[in-house]
Amino acid sequence: MQWGNASFLHLLWLVAAFALFLKWAAGRRRRALERFAEPALAPALVIGLSGRRRKARALLLTAALALIAVSLAQPKWGYHWRRVTREGIDIVIAMDTSKSMLAADVKPDRLTRARMEVSELLDRLRGDRVALVVFAGTAYTLCPPTLDYAALQMFLKAVRVGVVPLGGTDIGGAIGQAIRIFEEGEREHRALILLSDGEDLREGTEAAAKRAKELGVKIFSVGIGSPSGELIPVEDDAGGTSHLKDREGRVVQTKLDERTLQQAALLTGGAYVYPSGGTFGLVTLYEQEIAEMEKKELVERQRRVYVNRFQWPLAAAFVLLCVETAISERMGRRKRGPARAGVGGRGA
Repeated sequence: MQWGNASFLHLLWLVAAFALFLKWAAGRRRRALERFAEPALAPALVIGLSGRRRKARALLLTAALALIAVSLAQPKWGYHWRRVTREGIDIVIAMDTSKSMLAADVKPDRLTRARMEVSELLDRLRGDRVALVVFAGTAYTLCPPTLDYAALQMFLKAVRVGVVPLGGTDIGGAIGQAIRIFEEGEREHRALILLSDGEDLREGTEAAAKRAKELGVKIFSVGIGSPSGELIPVEDDAGGTSHLKDREGRVVQTKLDERTLQQAALLTGGAYVYPSGGTFGLVTLYEQEIAEMEKKELVERQRRVYVNRFQWPLAAAFVLLCVETAISERMGRRKRGPARAGVGGRGA
């Protein structure tokens, strides 16, 4: 059995409290009657009233309220299969997880802020199929294309520096991985959102962008970081914080390379965005550029749809309330016996 809104089941505690109140009220009524009259005279004061009927009405009312609470929780049993289709765009989000993304020129740091922006974007999406790619020295798919944004949010929380073992920044590899995700034969409805500081340490970005253009994939790149540069914080052997150094022992300074990101976007007819005013503008980029692209029908796999059965406990509650209303606490009057002839009557 499934529940459409299981939170309403908490109302059963109120129903139990109501039943205890009825029991307390009945006891209080009985004790008041005992204080008012002698035990031998008490039955004569409530002549015609049925204690059993009063208890029956209380039980029926309590059961009806419990059934109403169950009905509000929307019980479901039995199911059928339904094929769900939506209109949308195929989107791949590629996130840079190289060590340079630890730089704090974007607060709290580049990668954390990128995750926050992507999370906000996922909250705005409706009907678009999205995949998640992470890359550093190589790239791989963290989450395949899906319409389940809640699952995507879970995968997004796992994105961190080090999730890709090979160091470096291979933007061309990220573009290539995204191309492999898109279905073959399609030349429209495809967008790649690339979030990186642009410090491409390998060649191949231009060739990958040209290949993306041939396949109809538009690249929308988001530059993360500052052109002036920032040091990369790392944990040292003593558990403290130091800064990343190269093989010669010199402190590494990471700078935003806008040229690489701009080139990839322009080659494919996409757009490049640089954060300003404390925001990446990722949601704006989606609403003004990606959402305006031609959409296609996206077929989601068949879903098991459970049948709502709330009407059954609701109908039972209605019947119990009708029965409770029909029951009277007073019993019918007893029939009088034949009149006796008095002394001195005509029959004397």
